[in-house]
Order: sequence, then C-alpha cells, then structure tokens
Amino acid sequence: MAYQFEADEDPDAGVRRIVRERIDDAMKQLDRTGDKQHKGIHEARKRCKEIRAVLRLARRPLGARYRGENEAFRDVARGLASSRDAQAVVEAWDALRERFGECLATDGDGIRQGLVARRDALLAGTGDIGASLESAREALSLARARTAEWPEIVGFPDLAAGAARCYRRGAARLRDAQRGPSIEVLHEWRKRVKDYWYHTCLLRGVWPGIMTAWQRELKALSDCLGDDHDLMVLRSALLAEPERYGGDDRLTVPLMRMGQRQEELRAEAFRLGRRLYSESAEAYQRRLAGWWDLWRDDCQQQY
Repeated sequence: MAYQFEADEDPDAGVRRIVRERIDDAMKQLDRTGDKQHKGIHEARKRCKEIRAVLRLARRPLGARYRGENEAFRDVARGLASSRDAQAVVEAWDALRERFGECLATDGDGIRQGLVARRDALLAGTGDIGASLESAREALSLARARTAEWPEIVGFPDLAAGAARCYRRGAARLRDAQRGPSIEVLHEWRKRVKDYWYHTCLLRGVWPGIMTAWQRELKALSDCLGDDHDLMVLRSALLAEPERYGGDDRLTVPLMRMGQRQEELRAEAFRLGRRLYSESAEAYQRRLAGWWDLWRDDCQQQY
C-alpha cells in the first residue's frame, strides 16, 4: 500500500502498517546486487527516513519508546551512508554539467573520472559492504518485531501535535538559514522540510487535491536544499585534493559555476520556504485536525 493513511483505518493501525511496509521494502532494496546496489542502498536509506518521519508524527503516544526507535532507524541509515554519500558527489557533478553544458565541457570528463575514483576508493575503505548490509537487515528485522509492542495511538490529535512540532522546528530553521546559510544550518532546515513533506504524503487522503499540490512544492524545496548540500560536499571534495582533478587552474570555472548554482538554489528555497511556513504551527495543527475529522466523516457517510 501507499505511504499514506487510509480512510478505513484508525491512526494506530495506520502507523503500524506504514512502518512495517517501509521496513519490508527497505530489506527488499538491500537485496539488490551489481550495478543496482547503489540505488538499492539509497532507497533503503529513504525508507528509514520515511519511518523516522512517522515516528515523529507519533512521538507523543510512543512516549519513552520514541527515542530508542528513532535512534535504531537512524543508525541503520548511517551504517549505509558512506556508500550513498560517495555516489552523491558524482551525481552532483553530473547535474552541474547538465545545468551549464559547454561551460564545463573542457576537462570535465577528467574531473568526473577523479570523482569516480574517489568514490571507489572510499567504498573500498569502508570494509565489507556485505557485512554492513547484513547488519542493516538484522536491525530492520528486530525493529519490525518491536512494532507489536508499541503503545496504542488513541486518536489523531496526538499525530497532529507531532506534525505541528516538526512544522515549528522547520520554521525556526528557516529563520536561522535566512540569518546565515551555513552548511550546518541549511542541512538542519532540509531535515525538517523532509519531515513536513513526509507528513503531507502521509496525510494526502484528507484532501488529495490540496495535499498533492503541497507535496509538490515541498518536494521542490527539499530538492533545492538537497542539491545545494551536495554541491557544498562536492566543493569540499575538489578543494581537499585539487591535484586529483587536474589542479587549481582546472577547477576555477567549475567552482565559479557551483557558486552560481548555489545562489540560484538558495533564492528559490527561500522563496518557497516563506510561503510554506507562512502560518503559525498552531494554525497548521488546527487545519490538519479539522481536515482529518471532515475526511473521516465523509468516508463514514459513504459506507
């Protein structure tokens, strides 16, 4: 089933179902081999992030269990991070070349070859990837079993409170980023934007037309921040070992284009952010609770 609550299930059943389905898919993704392994690891990490967003939604009813469960899925994703992060730098370079075309054509292949060699060297240094994957599978299996022991989620107000808490934190991080867009601040804001996006996906059913549009704009904001972050990591990689990529002279134009692209991405991120965080967290919470009640009333009348 989709990553969203269904009209015929209560919040407790929905949370458990969604988390279990995400765990099952993560384990399936970790079985990919060969050229598809990078993609599988990336998808498994995404499933863990989706699960953590559900946990934040249900933070209040989970109580003391929240911290341990959140850390468990965080640790699984971190254990797979080195593979994905090394690949993300290569993808960031490819996206930059696609954006600027001929401006980066000169010696561009040599830089990419250096980035691929860096990725392969980093992966070789992480040890046995098979052991990391097996450890992740075991942790996910144990986490799935623990879902049966979670406290009951009595009603939607607890979930609306969890969504509002994440929204409030996201609005605060937006203000921080506007004051000083450092790599750390922007990364923290992006994490909160992802929560906001995931929660909109989960609650799509309450008003599909509106929530789908909201999803689209939040995805665009998250992509802007993600692309900006990857460019910052790419910049650090190039500056750390310029000789690997042909020396400082060869990097002058790429670094300039990175800066140009980051300015574009941040301008768009702030434009979207001001709109998506324009209401108070209290108003956001009331809106979700009201839409949920109307949705459930409509569904009951249909049956």
